[in-house]
Amino acid sequence: MKFDHNSFFQILQRGISGNVSLPKWLSEHLDISESSAYRKISGERGLQLEEMLLLCASVPEAAMMAAELFPKHHLKVIQVYQFKDAHSFHRYLENTTQLIQKASKQSTMRFRYVARDIPFFYFLSHPITLRYKFRQWAALDPSPSLPELSDETHLLATQLWEHYLSLPSEELWLDRAFGAQYAQLKLEVESGQLRSEWAQCIAQHFEWLEGEQKEWKNKLQKTKGGECLIARFEAMHLNNGALLETSDQALLLGAINGAHYLHSSNPGLIQGFRRQWLQQLKLRAAENSLMIERCLGGKEEKH
Repeated sequence: MKFDHNSFFQILQRGISGNVSLPKWLSEHLDISESSAYRKISGERGLQLEEMLLLCASVPEAAMMAAELFPKHHLKVIQVYQFKDAHSFHRYLENTTQLIQKASKQSTMRFRYVARDIPFFYFLSHPITLRYKFRQWAALDPSPSLPELSDETHLLATQLWEHYLSLPSEELWLDRAFGAQYAQLKLEVESGQLRSEWAQCIAQHFEWLEGEQKEWKNKLQKTKGGECLIARFEAMHLNNGALLETSDQALLLGAINGAHYLHSSNPGLIQGFRRQWLQQLKLRAAENSLMIERCLGGKEEKH
């Protein structure tokens, strides 16, 4: 199927802030001049696949369109998941579990995670946090009650959480990640969108997880034995996301606008993630020398 260039840019235009022109927005996201952006919008210059994926990460409607219109041999480059109901959410957990299980069998597996707020895996660790976050992931209308999930989905979430605890990970955390979640819970209670007893249960569980994480950071190991290196920052220039790598595969995992999840094996995006990861670590190089060394692979950085 031929890619519909005009429709793609129309979707982008609808998805960005009304105070910013499309050429300006495009130039900022692709790091090009506005004149180059005008040429891409007009069709004078085409969009590279890497550029298209960068734009899709900001406008999920465009990502959904791109996923449908890529030629079949490019489908491996981008997959977009949207949780429309409990069944589609269960399927996503199944697919993610299979992905982690397959990767964990290789001794070369590396998992790098960026947490500007509380990450995906943490919400799998308790039945109430799972139901709470599913409501947001599925873009359900807020109500004081929480949606029900099947016993099979809860079991799958527990298994995936335990996989996370056993796999080696390197994680960059924003200092205020937990604090932001507590503030959101308080706001939801005050606005009538969440029952206070649910909010209290969720907050208590995350307070427990905060304590667990401090232990992991000190011991360099998670509860189920997975090596754990954690770096914390007051500010970060990376978005939420993760890079899962083995000897024969590299896959970028990201969230776009809350309820859309994107998997990409695009080499340009993956290399860009590695560069930003290294730049963030160098802001506090002395504390993160081991993670920097691993990022460089024991070699001098190439410019």
